Amino acid sequence: IYINNIIFFQPKTISVLKVAIVSKLREIMGDDSKIPSGKVINKWESLKSSERIKKAVGRINYQFPSQDRSKAMSDALLEVVQVCKKRDITLIGLKYPVSIEYVNNLDNDISDAEQIFIEQGLAIMDYKEYYLPHSNLFSGADHMNREGGKLLVELIFDSVSSNNDLIGN
Repeated sequence: IYINNIIFFQPKTISVLKVAIVSKLREIMGDDSKIPSGKVINKWESLKSSERIKKAVGRINYQFPSQDRSKAMSDALLEVVQVCKKRDITLIGLKYPVSIEYVNNLDNDISDAEQIFIEQGLAIMDYKEYYLPHSNLFSGADHMNREGGKLLVELIFDSVSSNNDLIGN
């Protein structure tokens, strides 16, 4: 995402923006029937603890099939960092909230992207554990539901707009 000369680099960003846009449309239009609702996802909180753990472990294994670091992805991120530096664009990492089941089963605390951000001295907005006790805000191990997404969007925009150092003013 690119907002006020800031790039938020994270693939999940589009989902967060979708929540923000749909929420704003509801506010403006007032009639939910005219706004597409998207797919219906079972509530994470309604699953038994053992089922949430199983799904979280499955998701982690899918996302991180091996311990090998991806040189191609790291090189691509480093290229983005260099382009942003050349163009005087502030790049901010964003760690999205995940469920407690996900956090408890994740082996590595620092991702490749996070390591690059640290090495490059770039800011990271860390919300990974922000909503841990709130399983009602998740639709999956590492995805927030509409309510959680709306809260996260508000939190991000409040953080960015209130932190002049963060946005380079």
